[in-house]
Amino acid sequence: MKNFNRQDAKARRKSSYFQSCICGKFHCKSFIMKSSFWLLIGISILICGCSSTPHTPRDPAAKFYQNYAGTQNNLPTSQFVFSRQVEGVTFYNGFPPYPYTIIGSISGQKLRDAIFARSAKFHGADAVAMVTDKQIVVGEHTDNGMMFFGGKWIYTTPSTTKTIFANYREALLIKTNSISTTH
Repeated sequence: MKNFNRQDAKARRKSSYFQSCICGKFHCKSFIMKSSFWLLIGISILICGCSSTPHTPRDPAAKFYQNYAGTQNNLPTSQFVFSRQVEGVTFYNGFPPYPYTIIGSISGQKLRDAIFARSAKFHGADAVAMVTDKQIVVGEHTDNGMMFFGGKWIYTTPSTTKTIFANYREALLIKTNSISTTH
């Protein structure tokens, strides 16, 4: 049996340590190998995941949209109407002054102009005719005149009932048959 010498073991460790590690950290090669392996796995998953799922655009107002299936003859037009541009889509406050084709309609609460414009682009429309833009009553809130303040309930005012309103908007997505020259 060989006599165990502490200094020999220390020298053997030092020599093998410096042979395997260039940067001076213990187990450097194994750390780099493990890191490289997981980095390679992560990148391959990312590339495979992105390449197998193509991006398909979706309608931002899909749950509010309805296709139009009626006749396209003698649709109403307006001689005087205000218009504006939102994200490249013409918005008419009423019916346009030109002949047009109805593609569909969108109606609902809390719909912004940008949602109408993006949906119009998605369905191939070049304009939006706002038909309804009003506030509707959606409920009531009764305040009992009590308020929690300073760790206790205090009486503030007599009880009041407040009406809760919401914006309701309805628009037609249309394709105009003539291009407007005045904006």
